[in-house]
Amino acid sequence: MTSRQHPSRFLFVAGTLVVLALLVAACGGSHGANTGDGGQHDGPANCTQPDLSIIPPQSYTLSAQATAELKVRYACNSQPYSGMLVSYEIVGDGKGSALSAASVQTDADGVATATLTAGTQSATFEVRASAAGASPLTFSITVNTANVGTIVVTMHYSGTVVFTEYKAYLFQNKQCTAIDAFSITGALQEAAPVAVISAKPQFINVPVGSNYTVAITAKKGADILGFGCTPSINVAAAAKTDVDVTIEDIPVSFNGTYDLDNHFDLTGLLPPSVGNIIHIFDEMSDDHAINGNVALDQWGEDPAAFLLDFIYKQFCRWECTNANPSWSNCTPGTHAMGDLKETYRGMRGVTPFYQWDGDQPAVNSLCGILDEHWGLTQIVQGQVQAIIPDALINITDTIGDLARAIDKMHISSVLTLNDIRPGRQGNFSHELVTMFVNLHDLSGTLHTVQVDLASAGLTNLSYSGNTTVTNDKLQIPSHTFQLKFGKLVQYIYLNFLIPLLAPNCGAPNNTTACLLQQFINCTTVGGWLYDQCVTVMYDWLGLSNTCPVSATTLAGYCTTGLGFAGAYIDNSMASWIGGDTDFTLQGACSASSVDTHRVATALDGTPPTADEAWAGHWVEGTANANFTGYFTGVRQ
Repeated sequence: MTSRQHPSRFLFVAGTLVVLALLVAACGGSHGANTGDGGQHDGPANCTQPDLSIIPPQSYTLSAQATAELKVRYACNSQPYSGMLVSYEIVGDGKGSALSAASVQTDADGVATATLTAGTQSATFEVRASAAGASPLTFSITVNTANVGTIVVTMHYSGTVVFTEYKAYLFQNKQCTAIDAFSITGALQEAAPVAVISAKPQFINVPVGSNYTVAITAKKGADILGFGCTPSINVAAAAKTDVDVTIEDIPVSFNGTYDLDNHFDLTGLLPPSVGNIIHIFDEMSDDHAINGNVALDQWGEDPAAFLLDFIYKQFCRWECTNANPSWSNCTPGTHAMGDLKETYRGMRGVTPFYQWDGDQPAVNSLCGILDEHWGLTQIVQGQVQAIIPDALINITDTIGDLARAIDKMHISSVLTLNDIRPGRQGNFSHELVTMFVNLHDLSGTLHTVQVDLASAGLTNLSYSGNTTVTNDKLQIPSHTFQLKFGKLVQYIYLNFLIPLLAPNCGAPNNTTACLLQQFINCTTVGGWLYDQCVTVMYDWLGLSNTCPVSATTLAGYCTTGLGFAGAYIDNSMASWIGGDTDFTLQGACSASSVDTHRVATALDGTPPTADEAWAGHWVEGTANANFTGYFTGVRQ
């Protein structure tokens, strides 16, 4: 027997279900009410203004197999609504065009996206999007396959940079090497930027043709750090062309003008012109063997011996062969350094001074007696040294600064580079500008002076050539300057050291004679020599207790002698500065910092990396040597 439900009972159950449904809808709030199958079939409860809007563009023109993302936003009471199903359908004849899904659920922003893939035939149709409670909308679609195709790009990268944006560009008849990643111009199309490398940028409605190029820039934040390019792409009608582009890290380029700070180590390898000059001062300042050492080419305690030579010559006229000897017709002869070398030779079994052929002492035989007698010469040296201020003896320390100026040479230079990068050779120029020299005054205080090399009279200070980048390092090829090191040292001595040691000897009186006369009291020297002269005449010769020359005359000899001693030094320096020294450099450096275009803003050419430094070589006459160096640089 079949039972039948009472109508009133049926109505009660139905009413209960309606109430429950309303309660569920109310509990859903602004996020919609799920039906259990993943979507919202009806409009949300308590929604008085449901709205569906298109996220532009609304019209698309596609080539064969190109894709378009059709996006709409669903809102309830003007607020985005998630979880709502949006239906998509093609209206008209799509001729093979297809949608990725018939319905799509809105995301947290209320957006639903369906992907349309164009067919292989030309067509014009619409795609309708609809959702419960809202007015439907339509997209206008045109598929053109007659003379166009589509390029779909797949990106690859094997580096370590975490890029945040990729952007693709399409060119035709343009080589990859002609595309500047930091200033892209002339692109036929620009694809929308994507954030992940798995995305596939595409170019649609690309005219049928050949020799297309796809380039991609990859950014990390605001900086373009990656670049990829694939040339020689052909596009066929109504066809999709897949293109692979490999992104590489953009290498550093070197471009602009850089101020270099260079340090060279020529220790123990001084060119002869410099060594000769330093030797002159060594003779004036100090020898190691006070009593003289022929084997070691050392001739007594200086500066007393050195200076006494010139004082003696004023009244001894030794080594002169003229009947009326005077300083002007005397020659240095074997006194290459002006010391007491020959006097000492005489005391060691070699023909002594007073027996030389042509020796004609101008003041009787007093000079011969003074020079012959070893003990008296030492006394004279000791006494003269005693009345010379310590400052003169300390000149040896300040002269050492001149040697260090070369063997620890510190020079600034300017390196100009013209867009040099891997695979692209560029030209460079290098110019030496300023030398930095540390000089001590007589109190030991250190002063750093800047010597303009051009002002010092050096002229071959620049070089131009070509170079490139290897393994991200700028290679600076071998290039040579012609320097005059002796002339440079002379310039430093005359224009910086002398005024530092004797402030009263500034230009135009910046001479060694002025320097010596600042330190030696010739009145005292003349008086002491007069007393010794009297002693010699009385004690050894048995003559009257007098001297054939006055103390004033001897003081004059001292002053004149110092003048000639200074002139000897200055003239010797001028004649020994030598010719050009070929100064050759070769090196490499890396970029210690770069700008947003990957152009080096600072250079590092310092050890311990062996190839990031200077390797140098100098040649002066028959002498030559290798040296090392390092540098840093900052772009102007």
